[in-house]
Order: sequence, then structure tokens, then C-alpha cells
Amino acid sequence: MQRYEKYLVLIIKFAVIFAHHIQLVSAILLLYFLDELYRSTILLIFI
Repeated sequence: MQRYEKYLVLIIKFAVIFAHHIQLVSAILLLYFLDELYRSTILLIFI
């Protein structure tokens, strides 16, 4: 039972870290996408 609990804690920690990384990656991708969109919009305005 003790071993099982240890594995469960590790899985939960991993899941939390993974979730945080997913948020970070999606935030970075979103920023990159918005940046690209912003640049193309500026180009369209100036052309």
C-alpha cells in the first residue's frame, strides 16, 4: 500500500508539472501567433 501511495504522489506531481508546461507552451504559441498576426496587419495597413 505504501508503494502504491508513493507512485500515486509521483503521478500527481508529474501531472501538475505537465499541466503547467502545457499552459506555458500554449501561451508561447498564442503570443507567437498574435505577433505574426500583428505584423501582417501592420504590413497590410502600410501597403
